[in-house]
Amino acid sequence: MSKLTFAELKLDNRILKALTSLKYADPTDVQRATIPRVLAGKDLLVSTATGSGKTSAYLLPALQRMLSEKGPVQGTRTLILAPTRELAQQILKYCDKLTRFNHLKSGLLSGGSDFKYQAAMLRKDPQILVATPGRLLEHINKGNVLLEGLEMLIVDEADRMLDMGLSEDVLRICGKCAESCQTLMFSATLSSDAVNTVAEKILNKPERIVQGHRRGQSDSLTQQAVLADNDSHKMKLLLWLLAQEQHSKAIIFSNTRRQADRICEQLQGEAQRVNVLHSEIRQDQRNETMAMFRQGAVKLLVATDVAARGLDISQVDLVINYNLPDNADDYVHRVGRTGRAGQSGLAISLVDEGQWSTLLKLERYLKSTLERRKISSLKGHFQGREEAPPPPKKPKPAGTAPVAKSPVATSTAAKSPAQTKEKRPFAGKKPKKITPIDGFAPFKKKK
Repeated sequence: MSKLTFAELKLDNRILKALTSLKYADPTDVQRATIPRVLAGKDLLVSTATGSGKTSAYLLPALQRMLSEKGPVQGTRTLILAPTRELAQQILKYCDKLTRFNHLKSGLLSGGSDFKYQAAMLRKDPQILVATPGRLLEHINKGNVLLEGLEMLIVDEADRMLDMGLSEDVLRICGKCAESCQTLMFSATLSSDAVNTVAEKILNKPERIVQGHRRGQSDSLTQQAVLADNDSHKMKLLLWLLAQEQHSKAIIFSNTRRQADRICEQLQGEAQRVNVLHSEIRQDQRNETMAMFRQGAVKLLVATDVAARGLDISQVDLVINYNLPDNADDYVHRVGRTGRAGQSGLAISLVDEGQWSTLLKLERYLKSTLERRKISSLKGHFQGREEAPPPPKKPKPAGTAPVAKSPVATSTAAKSPAQTKEKRPFAGKKPKKITPIDGFAPFKKKK
C-alpha cells in the first residue's frame, strides 16, 4: 500500500503552497493517521514520539476545516492549549508560517506579556488562539474571550500540562466551550492516570492513535549511560564529552536551578559558548537566550525541565543529562529534544551511585537498556551494582490447614506480673462519660 501524500490528504491549495515553501515533501506517519480522522470530525487521543510532526498533525486539519467551512462572523474557531510559554510561542510561529497564503489570523495568550495588549489583540477576533491555561482563564473572567462558538479544541502536551497541576484549569476551559466542539488531546505518553481521567471527561467517543513502540522515543536516537563517582567527576566527563562528540547544538539538563547556574558558570570558565534557561529568568531574557541558541550564537544550553518539552530547535544533535530526572516521562521529553524528524541524535546520562536505582527503574519503564559507555581516560570507581532479587515466597504444603494461635500465647501465664494483676471492682457509681465537643480532651476534676 502506497503512503498518502499531502495532496492526497485533500488539503487546500493554499496550505499545500505553504508546505512547499517550508520544504515539507511528505507527511509523517502520525500525520497520515491523524489528519483524515480529524477531518472526519472524530475526537482523538494521540500518543506519538517527540519530533514526529504532531504539531502539523493537528494544525493542518484545523486550518483545512476553517478554510473549507464557513464559520461565525466573530469569535475564535480553534483553540490550542499549551503547558508552557515557550511551546505556545513556538506553535504560534509555526501557525503563522502555515497561514501565510490565506486570510486566517492567529493570536497568543500567555504569561509574561502585557495583558492590555493581549486584550486589544482579542478585539480583532483571531480565528486561531494559542494559549496557556492560566492566562486564558484570566481573559475569560474579564469577558475578553468567548468560546461558545468554538469549533475545535486542541490540548497539546497533555501529560506535561496535567503534571503541572493544570487539570482543573483545563476542565474549566472545556466547560466554557460549545458542546459540539471537536476535541483533540496529544501526549507523549498515555501511561498517566490523569491524562486518561481528563480524556474521559472532555472527549466524546475518542479514537486512540499510538505511534512509536518505545515509550514515545525516536528510533533514530542513541541512548547511553556513563557511570560517575561524584560531582567533580561528572564535570570532567561533561567537558570530555563536549570536546569529543561532534555537535552543532547541545542541551545539558540539570534537576535544579542552582545547579544549572553553577554548570553554566563552570562551562563559561572553560570558554564555552553557553547560556542557561530556567524558570527564575525573566521572559524577555528567556526569549533572547532561545533566539541566540537557534541562531547559533550560543552553542550550549544548560536547562532545567522548563525547556524539556515543547521546544522544537533544529540541529540539536546532543543531549546530556547531568542528572537523571525523578520522573521517567521527563526523561522521554528531555531526550526527545534530539533525534527529531528522523535525524540521528545522541542522549547521554551521567549516573552516580545515588541515581543507580533511578536508572534501573527508568530502563524498566522504557522496556530497553541504555548502552553502558566507558571512558577509559576518566574511568571511575563506581561500576554499578546488582539489585538483589526479592526472596522467594515459601509455598505452603498441600493439604495443611492454617495453624491456629495457641491459647497459651494469650493466657495470663505468658504475661508479666504487672499485666496479670487483677483489677479491683469499682465501688460506687460509674462516672458519666464526657464527650468532647471541641476536639480537646475534657477537664479533669481536682482531687
